[in-house]
Amino acid sequence: MAPPHIRRLKLIGLTAALLCLYFAPWPGPWWVEPLKPTLTSLAFAILSWSLGVGSWPLTIAFSLSFFFIDVVSGTVKSLGPGGELSQEPRTTQGMLLYFNALIFSPITLWGPIIAGTSACAVLRAFRPSKAIARV
Repeated sequence: MAPPHIRRLKLIGLTAALLCLYFAPWPGPWWVEPLKPTLTSLAFAILSWSLGVGSWPLTIAFSLSFFFIDVVSGTVKSLGPGGELSQEPRTTQGMLLYFNALIFSPITLWGPIIAGTSACAVLRAFRPSKAIARV
């Protein structure tokens, strides 16, 4: 097993690389853009387990980041100067931002969590245990 500082560096590097890949524009048909959070979460789960730094809590935390990124991005774009909600009353702003998060939660919340944790479960099931490896 690698020392803790090596494991942290692997995890930070993997997270930074995948988030940069997520923010980069992806070529392809229109349906590729909504799949970016799910595919990136799936890649994180597979790559983190193959590097030996993966776990359920890390995969869930990484998967949740897409939802928070989307909520913050939507809030800044909508409420910023010249934004579509900048002139609306506060209650309308809050209600519309809530509904936006609710509508897009299958794309940015549930899809990445289900894909990432399913990949962890499959990898854990097919990874040989250390007790069997010693025999």
